[in-house]
Amino acid sequence: MAEAAPPAPKPRKPRAKKEKAQAEEAMPEPSAPPASEPPPPPEPPKAKPTEADFSDDTPPNAPEAPKGPWYRAFTNAYQAYNNFSRSVLSSGDFSGLLNQGGPLSAWRPALVAKAGKESMQAFQSKGKAAKVTEEIDAKQQRLYNDPNFYEKVGLSRTPYREYEGKADPNAPKEELFTSEAARKFPGVERTDRAYSVGLDRQRTDVFDAMYSRFKDSENAQSIAEDIARMVNVMGGRGDIAKDSKLEAAVNNLANVFFSPRYQVSRIQYAVGLPLFKAKTPEAKRAIATEYARYISAQAAYLTAMQASGLGTVETDPRSSDFLKAKLNGLPLTIDTIGAQRGYYVALARLVTGQSKSASGNMRQVGAGEVVGNLARGKLAPLPAAALNLSSGKDMGGNPTRDTPGQVAWTVAKTSLPIGVSSLAEEIYKADGDPQKVAAAVAGYMSQTVGVNANPTRQPKGGGARFDLKSLTGGGSRRQGKDEYEKVMNDLKRLSR
Repeated sequence: MAEAAPPAPKPRKPRAKKEKAQAEEAMPEPSAPPASEPPPPPEPPKAKPTEADFSDDTPPNAPEAPKGPWYRAFTNAYQAYNNFSRSVLSSGDFSGLLNQGGPLSAWRPALVAKAGKESMQAFQSKGKAAKVTEEIDAKQQRLYNDPNFYEKVGLSRTPYREYEGKADPNAPKEELFTSEAARKFPGVERTDRAYSVGLDRQRTDVFDAMYSRFKDSENAQSIAEDIARMVNVMGGRGDIAKDSKLEAAVNNLANVFFSPRYQVSRIQYAVGLPLFKAKTPEAKRAIATEYARYISAQAAYLTAMQASGLGTVETDPRSSDFLKAKLNGLPLTIDTIGAQRGYYVALARLVTGQSKSASGNMRQVGAGEVVGNLARGKLAPLPAAALNLSSGKDMGGNPTRDTPGQVAWTVAKTSLPIGVSSLAEEIYKADGDPQKVAAAVAGYMSQTVGVNANPTRQPKGGGARFDLKSLTGGGSRRQGKDEYEKVMNDLKRLSR
């Protein structure tokens, strides 16, 4: 009989408890929880942004401009060419003392002559320009025992400084000559020196003449600041504080308008800002005297012109020729008011709703047209050319895109000196008339003389009469024409 199989062994239970105890013994002692670190200090509140946080091209609180490479390339190229064009257009302009500094020139012939002489010396060479600046620097040390007195009282200067043998790019400049690239264009750097040095001499000398009797006054510092503000405004620099919001706005407007700083100065002068902003009675009286000096000089000149019969003066403020003198018998107009006229005329047209043409015709005008024409006349070269091409006409109503030649000329004028392009246009319009050609040349040389397309002649016995005979000391008309041709040949020879 077979033996029975032994029973299967029972499965051993895992020693879970023992193994768990061994694992717990092998574990390291738990460390104490880390001490809690103090919370970080709260961030200080952000300070309100100031002008220093922004570049000259970005006003405070302005929306962030696109930063793409194409945008940056376009804006940089536009600004560079616009500044280049502005500097080139201004080359050959010698009207600074009588145009931009006109209100400071009234009844000061000796001062104007001195500044004009030094302006021409600066045009000739860099060394002479630097010498004039050194003399002005030494003058403030001698008069006020302070080498930075003009700067401390706020007088705006445009001295000629050199750096490594050329004009210092960081020195203050007139707004017309801010392009370094344009200095390689013939005549630009010379004109910059003449313009800036002449006006720098004029402003500092007028300041010295006015302030000399107040140097020992109890309010000497305040009086000096008030007089400096007046000189800045009358001299075309304006009351524009450095790093101010107004300066930032002017820098931005320079991308659209030709000379915004100069225009601001003329508005400030017209509304009497130097007089109303003066803090001392002594300065108020001195500034009021300067206003009276300029107004009386203009009145005396225009009255003498009218009374003598040498010319006629337009007295209607609705006319674009307001206060211009037209010489009888010659196609010449003399302008001694400059940029201020535009604002007077615009105000008169806005009030009356009427405009008077050069021929005397009246028509109705709206506010939009008046303001638009005023702004259009102040545009920078590139915006002006774009508007002229898009509208098909320029400010004078001349066509700009009817032929390829007109388009080319409109574009070319953005890179030609204003005097040269204006002279070329006037000679073209003269159609061989020697008197009109001579008037165009005189206008180019003086910048205050224009061409009158329809000169009037005085009737016999009606006063003085101008023609080429009177200019050449008598003789026949043939002799007058020969004299004119001689003068023109001399001009051509000197320009070579």
